[in-house]
Amino acid sequence: MGERAAGTRTIQEATRIAGKSGKVLAVKQFSMHPDDDYLYVVLVEVGHEDRPAKEYVTWLVNTSCPGCGEGNYFNSTRFDGALEDFNKRGRL
Repeated sequence: MGERAAGTRTIQEATRIAGKSGKVLAVKQFSMHPDDDYLYVVLVEVGHEDRPAKEYVTWLVNTSCPGCGEGNYFNSTRFDGALEDFNKRGRL
């Protein structure tokens, strides 16, 4: 195995990264495996200037890059679907 980067990535770092795109509603580790300490799943409320309705998105956050990817998007009437997706992703 390769040498790990110094320091452990944190939930706060995942929140900071995802928070650039909207309001972070929930965050959790993607996996309990020690080598996955840089991966998190987030649920974010995203607003748009051109329309009042909010959207929800679940992303996988990689704090080592840093960035968000593998997003699933839900319209404002689908918060329950977004929450269900968040709960299913990254089972611990």
